[in-house]
Amino acid sequence: MEQPGGSADRRAARRLGLHDDRSDGLAVIGTLLSLPLLPVRGVVALARVIAEEADRQLYSMPSLRRELDDLHRLRAEGRIDPDEYERAQQQVLDRALHRGG
Repeated sequence: MEQPGGSADRRAARRLGLHDDRSDGLAVIGTLLSLPLLPVRGVVALARVIAEEADRQLYSMPSLRRELDDLHRLRAEGRIDPDEYERAQQQVLDRALHRGG
């Protein structure tokens, strides 16, 4: 079964005067003119993927839990003072409450 817009459709459109062969040429020209933008589009797509992964790691519950556990361990070992512990803990909890937004 032929896809819509296939060669039979194009032939029928040409017979009815609805198809302009120049449109195929314009499509090729448009494609050629957009080629220099492909690296930019690739970088933008990569930046989106990196941002999504960073958000996922920053706001995921296992990651937040691990940070809280690390803070608790550091406090228990005396490597951070109570004020620093409270500030860092509050930052992690704030991130948990405001994740994804």
